[in-house]
Amino acid sequence: MSQLLKSLLAAAVVAALAAAPARAGQNSGASARLYWMAGTASNSTALSGRNSTASVVYLQVTVRGLVTLRGEDIQLIVNSLDAGGLPPAWQATQDGGPAGGNFSPRYHTWAAATYPDIFSTPPAVPNHVLGQTGGFILYQLAVNPCLTPHAVGLIWLEEAGAAGEPRGGAVEYGAYGFQMLLGTGCCRGDNVDPAGPIGVCIAPNWRYPPCSDSYGARKMQLLDTNLQLDLIPFEASYEWLTWHGELKPGSPPNPCWLVTPAQATSWGQIRRLYR
Repeated sequence: MSQLLKSLLAAAVVAALAAAPARAGQNSGASARLYWMAGTASNSTALSGRNSTASVVYLQVTVRGLVTLRGEDIQLIVNSLDAGGLPPAWQATQDGGPAGGNFSPRYHTWAAATYPDIFSTPPAVPNHVLGQTGGFILYQLAVNPCLTPHAVGLIWLEEAGAAGEPRGGAVEYGAYGFQMLLGTGCCRGDNVDPAGPIGVCIAPNWRYPPCSDSYGARKMQLLDTNLQLDLIPFEASYEWLTWHGELKPGSPPNPCWLVTPAQATSWGQIRRLYR
């Protein structure tokens, strides 16, 4: 594919996924899930627990109930369980960061036999390209109330193709994943930190654009063959994960909602960041 076509498609990704408000499309009955994975074999399975203490973790986002697919927009937040901002052990941004070499995005599944690839499973979505950050962690040292509220980490993946293709409603597809190394001793808060690990939560937080919480945070977005957008809810028992998620007495059952996103501002702030 030529660089010009890639550029045009990348622009189309942003335009298609950002310009129109969500409305009931072909995938209005779909649902999403978050898992920790047992490994990277093609037949690897999801772990049953919500919490992990491993030094190498594999996260998987899945979607089921699809009718058609042309694009997706997944936004996850990562924050310390004490709401103290993204720990250094998780500060792995596009530009490096203290843990830059320890974070690896995965497109789109760790286990293709268990969770088929959402874009490449036949019939494959043609010429699909990434928009925005390509699934890396965004982290602003200065708090940006829109992009990274309360200095949380934002993992943001936008992706779409030149056309949509049908999908099997009964299949649970792999939509996105990442690997994080947390035993290298690179940074404060990992598994070999003498002061101990810093627990984090990971949860969906779809709000950019339009940089508001009006649709509810615990969702992802899908684009269908008619260029209609659906905000897909994460299932109640699969909408958060923790690493070293030991809870303090009196904490709510879902620790990720200890973190309340700051009041949103405008999409214009984000646009300036990407110029």
